[in-house]
Parts: sequence; C-alpha cells; structure tokens
Amino acid sequence: MKYKVVFIIFLVIIVGILLFSYRNRMVASISVKQRSEVAGRTTTHVFDSDKLSASLPYRLYSPAVSEISRKIPLILYLHGAGGRGDDNYRQLNGIVDLLTSDSFQKKYPSYVLVPQCPHGHQWVDMKCGKRPLRNYDQDAIQEGVYLQMVMKLIGRLKDNLPVDSSRLYVMGFSMGATGTWDIITRHPEEFAAAVILNGRSDPTKAHKIKNLPIMVFHGKFDRVSPINNARQMIEELKTLGSPVEYKELFWGHGITRIAMREQTIFPRLFSHNKKN
Repeated sequence: MKYKVVFIIFLVIIVGILLFSYRNRMVASISVKQRSEVAGRTTTHVFDSDKLSASLPYRLYSPAVSEISRKIPLILYLHGAGGRGDDNYRQLNGIVDLLTSDSFQKKYPSYVLVPQCPHGHQWVDMKCGKRPLRNYDQDAIQEGVYLQMVMKLIGRLKDNLPVDSSRLYVMGFSMGATGTWDIITRHPEEFAAAVILNGRSDPTKAHKIKNLPIMVFHGKFDRVSPINNARQMIEELKTLGSPVEYKELFWGHGITRIAMREQTIFPRLFSHNKKN
C-alpha cells in the first residue's frame, strides 16, 4: 500500500511537470497541408525601400474582385519569432489560416497583410537577452526598420487598393505582439483596433493609446513573456480610462489556438473604426 501511494504521488508530479512544460512551449498551430493551402489563397510580394536599404517579403490576401463593391478593412498580422526568414512562407500560421478562410471572409471581407521579418531581426529592434523577456523602454530605441517598412507598405496599399482607411486593424503574437504594441504606440492615429497575444510593451506609452480599442490575451504561465508584462500595461491603460479588454488564459506562451476560440474577438474588432 505504501509503495502504491508513493507511485501515485510520483506519477502526479511527472504529469504536472509535463503539463506545465506543454503549457509553455510553442504549440504548433498549423499543419504542412494547411500552410500550403493558405499559401494558395495569398499572393507573394516583396516591398523594397531604397531609403531604408531593406526588403520586406509579404503575403497578401485579397477578396475576389467581384466581391469588392466598396472599400473594405485591412488586417495587418505580425508573426512571432518562429515565422522569421526570407522564404515568404514560414509566417503563415493558424491565425492567417483563419483570417483567409472562406467562412471568415464571408462574414468579414477584408485584405489580410502578412509581412515576414528576416532572420536575425525583430519587429522591435532591441536585444532579447535571456528569458524571461521583460517590458522595454521605447525611448531607448528607434522604430525598427521593418516596422517602418510595414507602415510605408500600408500607405502604398491604401493608395492602390480599395482599403477603408478608417478600418485598419492589427494583430500580433509573441514577437509580433510586441511589434503590435510598438506600432500602435508610435502610430496611434493609424489603427482602428488591435488584438495582442503575449507581448511586451512600454507601459509609459499607455497615454498614446488610451482611446484605442484593444483586446489583450496573455498566458498565466508564460515563461517567455511573463504575465506581469501585460498586467503592467493593462494597469496603466485602465487608470487612464481605456476601453481595453483583457483576459488571462490558463496556459503558457502558445495561446493562439485558445485565444482564437473567443467568439467575441472578431465581431468586436470589426465593429470599430476611427470615427467611433
């Protein structure tokens, strides 16, 4: 009997360790087949900037021309560290699959812009250091080259496509969530709303986005970007009377699948424009 109790306790400990580890690892959110299907729904492009001496690969989903009878929203999605490269392919993930799916586009016709940050770079140019990664001082760094290029690219798309400038939305996960916090605090006038999943920010910039509708999700057990990163920004925003919506998920860093199950995300996102 004594050995059975010891065995059960040991088993519980092992299961607990495995579960905690699983909650914190980057859970794959898309299969090879799904990624190939997403690639087939999007077109490949490269945006070059002589001024910045850089190139930005990107994918663009465009609804069928016959379906565009008016200007429609544009969703910018910023990928995490795992999507970096120059293949214009690795940045396609489960969220992009959802945003470009027929069922989603039937409800929310929109352009979907998915740029790819190159290897060795980040959306926000700062040293990562050792994990866990903490919030940062935005004043200590310049705007990242590739976020600058994203903003210039959006300007070009607005000039050449029937994009509703009052309904530009931005979403990001992990490194892309940090990029989302950075881009909305540097360009708060450009976006109508944002969805942010497990990112870092500079809470002292909360006043710049106090009126912007933002939905924030963060894993309670995140060991990459600890929950306090989100809590610090949320506290500042709420002190300023921000309409920010915040939810802590009982998970680690890989929260994309769980977060996207929230039924209210997209009805709320698409209800916002820069006029309301």
